[in-house]
Amino acid sequence: QFNAASEGFDAVYSFPGGGGVMGASDAVYFEADGERWLAVANYWDGYDTSVHSSLYRIDSSSGNVAFEKSQVVASSGARAWAFLRVAVDLSAQVDIHGSQQVDFHPSPFLALANYIGGVSLFPWTNASSSHIDESRKMVLPGTDGAAGLAAIE
Repeated sequence: QFNAASEGFDAVYSFPGGGGVMGASDAVYFEADGERWLAVANYWDGYDTSVHSSLYRIDSSSGNVAFEKSQVVASSGARAWAFLRVAVDLSAQVDIHGSQQVDFHPSPFLALANYIGGVSLFPWTNASSSHIDESRKMVLPGTDGAAGLAAIE
């Protein structure tokens, strides 16, 4: 906020976790698993674009808003995050009459647009330790140089 006495700006909030927000180009708020989240896309650290982008859980239970670093993921010139739900066929089965029964369920994902390396799509899990499942990351082909994302719900 602006401080008229010093004719400068005073810090209102500093993110915890030693460098979780540096050279940020985007932050997206979303709700998942009954909690509020903020994902921060870090473009660079002042020296290199191979940095980490962070996921924070927003806690306001004490009456004050606090950001708790939950997870970091490797990124390369990250430009944007998007939270989206994709209909995934969880149980394609053929019934006794030979017709296929499809059961679609909306599955949550976080997408990260990297300027170097393209768009990464991460399945969202409700595990207590890791919400972005990096082991199941998918990179969308032809998306190198991505500068943004849009999620349609």
